[in-house]
Amino acid sequence: MKRLNNLVTELYAADKLPGETVSLVHPRTGWLYVSCAEGGAASLNGKPIPFHPHNSRLEAMLYVPAGDVSLEGASARDVVVRAVPELAYCKYGYNPFIREYGTYDWAYLEQHVLPHANTVIGRGVDDERDHAREWKTRGGRWIVERSLPTSRDTEHDPDVVFEKWIDTPGLTDLLFDGILLDEFFSGDKPSFPAFTEAITRIAEDPRFRDKQVYPYCGSHYPDRDDWGTFDENDTSKSSVPFYRATFDAGYRVAWERYMQERHEEAIAEAFIGERMIANMHRWRNVLPDAAAHMIVALGYMDMGFQLDIHPD
Repeated sequence: MKRLNNLVTELYAADKLPGETVSLVHPRTGWLYVSCAEGGAASLNGKPIPFHPHNSRLEAMLYVPAGDVSLEGASARDVVVRAVPELAYCKYGYNPFIREYGTYDWAYLEQHVLPHANTVIGRGVDDERDHAREWKTRGGRWIVERSLPTSRDTEHDPDVVFEKWIDTPGLTDLLFDGILLDEFFSGDKPSFPAFTEAITRIAEDPRFRDKQVYPYCGSHYPDRDDWGTFDENDTSKSSVPFYRATFDAGYRVAWERYMQERHEEAIAEAFIGERMIANMHRWRNVLPDAAAHMIVALGYMDMGFQLDIHPD
């Protein structure tokens, strides 16, 4: 096991697989990247790996529980197995506002995006079902984005929140793997007690055992608003229990970190250091395992005049 960086750990690398089974240990529940030279075949835990060609190699990413993993395949050469993060594209069905930028259709994604992703965020509509089926045969996941159907600023009946949140094909349709709820902010809100109970109930409901719920969070911090305001004496409406319940359920928070370009490298590094690194430390001070339960939404494909403000 070799840690390549803070996101990727190499579990195995060999010129070829031996005739017998190779036993590996997957360090965390999540994604495995498996690659070999063209013409090879292999199986993981007794199931054929659904390789897809890319750059003269065969590649696949599979969601695998933590623990022992068996790898077999006498014909596989130049084999690499790595634990990698969730790599999500959001979202299928969106196109640029400017027509000349093109259409982000399935053919475009196949060429430029999908080889580098393991999760697609879609709308859960009929015209994407065939693509969702195809994507899942390759080992990927398909999550349905939906707008938060309950106000963040009012108190709610937890039963009402629960029923509204589960009323989506992302949870009720077996084809899809869960939902991304857009969006939440941190601090003291009267809605958080009901939100916390609702997400806990979804996690405990056997109907949704294999589903994911990803709250989309637009805040810098887990416990206060972006101006640093929170009530130290009354935590009954705090956002912290909501995020704690999300992590405990095995769900991930999609953490919005949209960062406009800076005109000098040193300024850009300082900006990244504050907006991502320092703020992640603040999350971990409150929720020590936060980094392991987040998808960082960078907005890196945004066109000029939004994030790409210094094009060369």
